[in-house]
Amino acid sequence: MKIVLPLFFVLLGFQAFAYVPMLQESHYWRSLEGGWFPSLVTYQVEGSSVIAGQEYARIQNYYGEVGENMGSGYFMREDAESEQVWLRWNEDTSEILYYDFSLEVGDSVTFSDCNIQATCISVELVMMSDGISRKHITVEEIGGWYQELWIEGIGSLHGPIGPGAIFCIADWDPFLQCFYNNQELVFTAPNVQEPCSETNVGERDQSNWELLTQGNLLQLKGNTQVNYQLIDLRGRTLMQGELYPGKVLNLQNFARGSYVFTAWNNSTRKSKRILLQE
Repeated sequence: MKIVLPLFFVLLGFQAFAYVPMLQESHYWRSLEGGWFPSLVTYQVEGSSVIAGQEYARIQNYYGEVGENMGSGYFMREDAESEQVWLRWNEDTSEILYYDFSLEVGDSVTFSDCNIQATCISVELVMMSDGISRKHITVEEIGGWYQELWIEGIGSLHGPIGPGAIFCIADWDPFLQCFYNNQELVFTAPNVQEPCSETNVGERDQSNWELLTQGNLLQLKGNTQVNYQLIDLRGRTLMQGELYPGKVLNLQNFARGSYVFTAWNNSTRKSKRILLQE
């Protein structure tokens, strides 16, 4: 459940509300990751390390519940005054700005892993189930093909280390399922059943997707990955591959005319007649 505060509260300014920290040892996240055969992954804050004179929280990730360790983890730090969060993939890499919760509508932001530009299009203050009001910031990739929600104190709807992942890291496809504080469920992502457990966390509707076209551009909308083929009216396959949410196909190199674009996954097959123009 969420409560959007009335407009007059918003007009008072967010400064009236203290920054909600993301990197506390009482926090853990559960995400569904891995494209065609997704697995439940748990992220948890476990202690801290000093790197280059700065103190970082150590983010450990596990398969399923807290069990099999997936590696050395990641390092993140935050600054309550600037409302920013930084990440190091390991102790030897440079830190990158990962979240900026001070964004206002119209501000620009960069997905640092792949240098893709986006714009902040909305900021809401939302009271969540634990009684804490958190900023909900929506950023939109330049061109309007992709939007992503950041929640103060939680991270992205693609998990704590997932902002921009759909663009930047192929075949990772992380989707946040649930966020906990002190063993209590604070947030459940849309279309996820409660309680957040390994038995239901992966139940995404793989038939609920559609193909969007804009000019000579084509994109998949939905929470699944599909195979595709572009076929001309003679039945010849001109292009094929895999398509996932956020990936944009540019078909401008093909001759002007009509084509059939067919896409399918394990449960559904769809075809769309498209008209390419110069």
